[in-house]
Amino acid sequence: MTAADPFLFKFSAAILTEELYYDVDVPYGAFALKASTNDIELTRDVDPTSYRLPSGASVTVWQNTNGRLELFRSSVTGQLYEGAYVDGCEAAIWRFQALRDDISLKSQCTWTSLPDKADGGPDAGQNLDALTWDIGSTRVSLGTEDDECLKEFARQGRLPARWESLISSDTVRYRTDGLQVVLPELEFGEECEIIFLVAWNIPPNDDDASTWASVKTGATVILERAGCR
Repeated sequence: MTAADPFLFKFSAAILTEELYYDVDVPYGAFALKASTNDIELTRDVDPTSYRLPSGASVTVWQNTNGRLELFRSSVTGQLYEGAYVDGCEAAIWRFQALRDDISLKSQCTWTSLPDKADGGPDAGQNLDALTWDIGSTRVSLGTEDDECLKEFARQGRLPARWESLISSDTVRYRTDGLQVVLPELEFGEECEIIFLVAWNIPPNDDDASTWASVKTGATVILERAGCR
């Protein structure tokens, strides 16, 4: 398989696999990934096809009359941010291409069951919408790009240019158990991207922000490490 259309993610090789990677496993539980277009949940209503990249990352594909949805999943090792040490970090990047007009993408990353001992909440800043929880001795952070970051992507042409005036503080929504992103409508052929990152460690002290810093990492760094773009 070569890096060519119809894939929205570009990679040099992959093998077809029956394994699917919906959940993000972390200490004390897991996060579930869901995506819907115009209130049709593709991740439930459409049979996917999944591919494994040589790096160990995966790309899973869904398609219906609304559009083509792809999910890139990767376990990230090593430091993502100088001085930030984490025990684990998982990346999930959605890409979607509309196959008709007036299609919107909604995605969320939420605990399958919020741990009873989870203590935390919103932890935003520096173009990041995030939540951080302390659970026993472990700290877990979940993050995605905030509305100001998404507006900048629209200015750069990484998202539809007209979105600069449509993206608002309501685009990224906080839930007690995670985050939801609701993007403006797409026209035929337009594409968009949503990233979620989950990182965890046993912090050396209460002020350690390694998990928060790690979930600030952009998609470009994550994809390059996996031999993908």
